[in-house]
Amino acid sequence: MTMDMDDRQLCALSMELSGNIPYLATLGVKLFLALVGLIWLPVVMCSETLSSTFHPNARLLLKMNILFVLVSCCGTVICESIDLTRFVVFKHVRMDASADYDCLIPSIPALLAVPAKMLKIYGHNASTLFIAAWVAERLYASIFIRTYEKNNLTIGVISSIIAFVICTSVTLVRLVLMNYHQKMFYMGLTDKNHIAEPVMYSLAAVEVVNVVILAVLFFLNRKWRQGGNRLETSLSHKFQIEENINAISFVFPLSTIHCLFYMATGFLMPFLAFSQANAATRAIAAARTEFVPLYYVVFPLLLQLRTVAKRKRITRLVSLHYIGNYSTQVKKEENEHFDMLKKMFS
Repeated sequence: MTMDMDDRQLCALSMELSGNIPYLATLGVKLFLALVGLIWLPVVMCSETLSSTFHPNARLLLKMNILFVLVSCCGTVICESIDLTRFVVFKHVRMDASADYDCLIPSIPALLAVPAKMLKIYGHNASTLFIAAWVAERLYASIFIRTYEKNNLTIGVISSIIAFVICTSVTLVRLVLMNYHQKMFYMGLTDKNHIAEPVMYSLAAVEVVNVVILAVLFFLNRKWRQGGNRLETSLSHKFQIEENINAISFVFPLSTIHCLFYMATGFLMPFLAFSQANAATRAIAAARTEFVPLYYVVFPLLLQLRTVAKRKRITRLVSLHYIGNYSTQVKKEENEHFDMLKKMFS
């Protein structure tokens, strides 16, 4: 069976990628990071105590962020594992086989490549929008600081629905406009409708706005805590200021890291990858400039470190106030007192 020109081109591009060891190593690293994230995030989510002092809305948005990072991890695992299997396993199996193959590496139907790639993009874009929802929730909590403690889950649910609808709508539009009739030499996308770049730059703007607003809110809440008449401030007001500071002090570094990875990917990829003339070299450059998978490990690491720091702080407070030692000492003195009484009356 002879191949047409398109099949020959796809085979040549696949063989070029399979022979690039740094490219294969990059795929392996991304696959490893995604697998670590898939395991570590649920473990940390079940064991973390950091969010116990957060408002229920903040806890809801934290869980939604974790959920969609896991979705992105799943997309990465599917994409990188399929490509690595084709470029390494299929290639070597067919090289050693007695059968005659037109190409050592089979092409991929767009119906498989496009949804898997979009799953990864969808998860990460959703995490950007859910961080924005969290920022909006913190902004609302800071504006209505005297009454926010009494609020129910309405703010968290509404902001979650808005983030979900926006991200899902944009993703569905891109999926509808994809070309599903062509074959792929790697797990990529086929859209030529120029929607990807406006979406990417819009989300980059959202990332920057998230960081700026959180920085301002953190500064203002710290100022409110240090200033004013503390005696005249209600207990609920003081509690809400502390809750704002605790929540923002976690989501601010998280948002900053998310922004750095997204901006690095969003600006380096167009300049270094899309400027390449050859499709294979574009794929190689795109893989090297994708920093998003690093977030799969940094997110649970940050959550784990903050949880451990909180536990150590509580342990230190207990030891400083001699709570445990005090109760032990009281029991010891009581026993000595009763021993003395027994000796006196014996």
